[in-house]
Amino acid sequence: EVEQHAGKAVYDVEVVKGAQVFDVKISPDQGTVIASTEDRNDHDDHDQQD
Repeated sequence: EVEQHAGKAVYDVEVVKGAQVFDVKISPDQGTVIASTEDRNDHDDHDQQD
């Protein structure tokens, strides 16, 4: 989904690696990762509505 980060539009995606879930923000212009944080509140079912 597209969100605002530091006043700019970014793609916000969820990446699952084993039991870990990460929120990753990606620049839509360059495709580079702007930020990545572990989502400790999303270890339950990894559904699309998180």
